[in-house]
Amino acid sequence: MKKIVFVVSLALILFLVFTFVLIFKSYIQKERSVGGAIPVSEELKGQFCKDKNTGVEISFQEASSIAQKNKCGMEEETPVAFSSNYLCNEYTGTWWVDLLLTPEKAGCNPACVVDIVKKTAEVNWRCTGASFH
Repeated sequence: MKKIVFVVSLALILFLVFTFVLIFKSYIQKERSVGGAIPVSEELKGQFCKDKNTGVEISFQEASSIAQKNKCGMEEETPVAFSSNYLCNEYTGTWWVDLLLTPEKAGCNPACVVDIVKKTAEVNWRCTGASFH
């Protein structure tokens, strides 16, 4: 009986560890991209963002190319990685891609904002002003 309990307990522990590793690995892959490139899912390949005021539209692929070309306006020595979180704002005519910067700026959640009419990219720091200690 003790052997059965031991084997079942060991199997349960291994299952939980394996599940945790898979979830953690999935989370890391979702949040970070390799080499600073914007990860483009199959779902986004054919998506377009249209400026409601001008009617101009560009694909997500073109927006990501604009963002990557100059590291979203960041200084050359700043390591920039693009998150897998995206948003099209048709009212402002912009694609938004969350940034993962090193070092992080406290209280900020930066995004690379690509203007689809001007075809430019810049960082919006989205800082709260809150201080975390």
